[in-house]
Amino acid sequence: NPFTDYLILSLDGYYPQNAYIYFYDVMGRLLPADRSGGRKRVWHGENELDVSGLPSGIIFYDVRDGANQFSASLGHGKIVKL
Repeated sequence: NPFTDYLILSLDGYYPQNAYIYFYDVMGRLLPADRSGGRKRVWHGENELDVSGLPSGIIFYDVRDGANQFSASLGHGKIVKL
């Protein structure tokens, strides 16, 4: 942190079944990470994510296992894209 077009996310010691990372701007709006939309699938181990579609600045993230409102949060925080 900070990063440019790629972000490394490591999920060690946990084996998600259906995990995604979501990106939000400072107003809480979901940001599209690329052409596939506002979320990216993540797996156990190290994930190299192409986030070239994100705007520069402060970005909040939330990693969730599950694809609905009852999904479990695995972690959240803020990052800075140059």
